[in-house]
Amino acid sequence: MKYGLFTYKTSRFNKINIGDYIQSIAARQFLPQVDVLIERDELNLYKGDPLKIIMNGWFTHRPKNWPPSNSIVPLFVSFHLNKTVAEQMLNNKAIVSYFIAHQPIGCRDYDSMKRMKEVGIDAFYSGCLTTTLNYDGRLFANPPEKSDKILLVDVLFKDDAVLRAKRNKLLFVKDVLTGKFKKSSPVQEYLNTLGAEDNTHQIEHLTCYYDAKTSESQRFAHAENILRKLAGAKLVITSRIHIALPCLALGTPVLFAFGGKLSNLQEFRRLDGVINHMNVLVDEEFDDTAPHLKGINFYRINEIDLDRPPKNPETHLKIRESLVERCNMFI
Repeated sequence: MKYGLFTYKTSRFNKINIGDYIQSIAARQFLPQVDVLIERDELNLYKGDPLKIIMNGWFTHRPKNWPPSNSIVPLFVSFHLNKTVAEQMLNNKAIVSYFIAHQPIGCRDYDSMKRMKEVGIDAFYSGCLTTTLNYDGRLFANPPEKSDKILLVDVLFKDDAVLRAKRNKLLFVKDVLTGKFKKSSPVQEYLNTLGAEDNTHQIEHLTCYYDAKTSESQRFAHAENILRKLAGAKLVITSRIHIALPCLALGTPVLFAFGGKLSNLQEFRRLDGVINHMNVLVDEEFDDTAPHLKGINFYRINEIDLDRPPKNPETHLKIRESLVERCNMFI
């Protein structure tokens, strides 16, 4: 049997999301070897020998390329069905039949699970594979030592007006008219103080945006370097799922900053089952009384002691154990 691992061609503004490669590194832990690097959004084109693949991550930029090749032997865990294509995919009989043929489908979040169940697919909540990183202690040849560094990684990046303008000019015009282009959230203003000259903490800014004009080996190396930095940090503050969840796996305190969008039920749904296992950073005025926010570990800005950051929840540990067992049995 041969084994495959995802790579990712799709880019925006000549940048790729290195979080995808962190997902691949999580899957790679379980493989005896990597025989084929295969593009996530072109699984229908594969024509080689039978290929086992752990089907984890975000799907898909190209729903027309589904279902995958019959030569692919899939294990569906930590599968996220992007809401913008979910209806199109789950209204396609061939795709639904493919999922049924390979069920049960382990989903990263409850929304993906519910969508699948609604069309008769046996689906369950599996959690995210990045919570298994370093499960066997072999991720780093030389484990990094803990430092006093606080990492800020793409904090509230979806509120970045410049990025919104690049993605959609109409959004930029709307931001200017509503004043959002000039405004900072209380969380962002708080984080800006961390970089002030009179701040004694070691602060480093990182991003998951990475040059798309790079080789696959460079991308994997960059993802590994980020994971090493996460493992050695004192605290990580981020709005990236695939930065926060690896921190849980690596034992690094992490605060997930998502601003006021969490109060929007539609926005929350894609994170339901993901942020439930994190500490979430919000400002003092955030209303956490909405029913869908029950049980989330919220921390207000004024509750954070950077010298003694809150410990991560441990609710992901049973999910982690189940994922490790399932992947090892598949291999």
